Amino acid sequence: MKSTRSQSSLRLTRTLEALAPSTQAYASRDLLLVGGVVPRESAHAYAAALADVLQPALKHWEMDDARAAVALRAAERGDDALVDELLHAAAFGGSSYGRPLVPMRNASKVPQSALEEHVANCYVAQRALLVTAGLEADEASALASDVLGALPAGTAAPAPTAYRGGERLLEMPGNNGTHFALAHSTAGVSAAAVAVLEAMLGEFVAAVGRHNRVGVNGRLGKLDASELLSAVAFTSGSGDAAVLGVRGQAADGAQAKHSVAAVRATLDALTTLADGPELVGAKHRATRALLERYATADVTAHLATAAATAPSSLSAAALVEQIAALSAADVAGAAKKIKATP
Repeated sequence: MKSTRSQSSLRLTRTLEALAPSTQAYASRDLLLVGGVVPRESAHAYAAALADVLQPALKHWEMDDARAAVALRAAERGDDALVDELLHAAAFGGSSYGRPLVPMRNASKVPQSALEEHVANCYVAQRALLVTAGLEADEASALASDVLGALPAGTAAPAPTAYRGGERLLEMPGNNGTHFALAHSTAGVSAAAVAVLEAMLGEFVAAVGRHNRVGVNGRLGKLDASELLSAVAFTSGSGDAAVLGVRGQAADGAQAKHSVAAVRATLDALTTLADGPELVGAKHRATRALLERYATADVTAHLATAAATAPSSLSAAALVEQIAALSAADVAGAAKKIKATP
């Protein structure tokens, strides 16, 4: 943890360590999440310490260390970092949400004023959410009022992110192929239907890699496995900024475009999906993936992320039930709606 406006980095670290065995932090374009597990009697002190994290001092030497750490992580991730940025550029074009962060050597060029503006605009009570598990509702409400009330109030809520849509290709240096990303907005589509569509797209690209066979229900032209070096279906973002798509790497630009066309054809084929084993298998895969995510991560972190971005999907059990209840017509309708985006 870095220094805050009220205490040093050392003091904050010691405070958190005294209250909780560990504290996790996660940041994305959607949100910043910090939390941990503490004894009930320490909940107030711990929540207050976490709220203090949202008021960083932004000391120059600490920011220099952070910039160096960001650059190092990006270098370790290599092409994966580039592909992740490609997804956002494909989905959101020139908007601030879609502006690439890499090459991360640019992290050293982020001015102090930009960091200060970000904290002033985003780390405020209006955008903060306290999620607890193990406290009674009235206790949690009082705790949130007390702790979050100490943060600056903030101004109006941000405008919805503008989805631009489409595809992006990125040719890698040294004859290392061409990365591609295709993203479609899922705004207004149920989380259950998106999960099933992701499972179906994932099965298509996996089948190509395994067997060099035709895709969904045999309705697609063959996509040679030799052309597609790797590919994976993905969902990214949340709320109005959520997208569904496929990212991958092909041997060259022409084959990347062929791969994108095949994925588009797959999604088009899903708009006429009929009941059958294909749908049953996709629903099973979507359910298994959902339960694995909940089984391998902090429940409170899941609750916080869902509450901040998609309150309707707070319950994993409810989402599993929604997946089970989906008909072929439901999934086909979702595919049509998603396919209609750029």
